[in-house]
Amino acid sequence: MNRKASPAHYSSKAIVICLPIVILIFGIFYFFQDTLHPSAKEESLPVTTEHLQADLQAIWTVTPAPAKVLTPNTFIIELADKDQLPITGAELSVKLSMIGMFCGDMNFTLQEQQPGTYIGEGYPLMPGDWQAKLSIKLGQEKPVTLFREMKAVRTL
Repeated sequence: MNRKASPAHYSSKAIVICLPIVILIFGIFYFFQDTLHPSAKEESLPVTTEHLQADLQAIWTVTPAPAKVLTPNTFIIELADKDQLPITGAELSVKLSMIGMFCGDMNFTLQEQQPGTYIGEGYPLMPGDWQAKLSIKLGQEKPVTLFREMKAVRTL
């Protein structure tokens, strides 16, 4: 007896085979969308920001821009007083927190490389929008706190 499979049998078999492939393709696209198509916000965030507060000026640069996930990103802070003279001997630390998420914070310190220039490395834990909180301690004075936003993306 020759039995032919019904058209319904073929279509359910096609669904079982094709559906995981389609899901895989969409998953790959979703995973790499930050890398393939940067958002407008990402492109508009500056590499360098300038902050004036409490008789000090901080020029804050993050490279690369956008920051790369789980990769060393360089944070450079140039500190000067109101007379544009370098501020030396300060203690600087940064806390990276993902905006609107509870994925964990990344804390690190910056070291003075030359008078008034402090450098450190931070590692955003996942792609998205991050807030960087800079704490500047000058001797016995109350620490000065500055904030900036940054974007982190996956790398290929």
